[in-house]
Amino acid sequence: MKIYDPYERIEKFRKKLEKLFRDKEVGIFTIPSLKVYKENKNIVYELPMQEFSKDEIKIDVNDLILTIKAKKNEKKSEKIFILPEGAVIDEITAEYKDGTLKITVPVDKKRKKRSIEIK
Repeated sequence: MKIYDPYERIEKFRKKLEKLFRDKEVGIFTIPSLKVYKENKNIVYELPMQEFSKDEIKIDVNDLILTIKAKKNEKKSEKIFILPEGAVIDEITAEYKDGTLKITVPVDKKRKKRSIEIK
């Protein structure tokens, strides 16, 4: 009697996708080494970006969505993060040092909350 494994089909599918993209050097199931930690009242994101220089990296923030794009010749990278509620967008800073991109997001937990009346 075989025990049903609900993840067996997903694992087979994942292996097929990896085999399909292996020739194209794309690791679609690879999670980059990303560090996210709290420092004082800030959330800090650290990403290894050794393959790119500071000038090849662009960071944009739209509402609470942080987008990091990098391009060097044919090599491209794009990472998207949803920022925490209370992120102070105007005070976000970024630093690139020794191949690591460090983004510091100040968070203000004391933001005013209000109820909205339904008309």
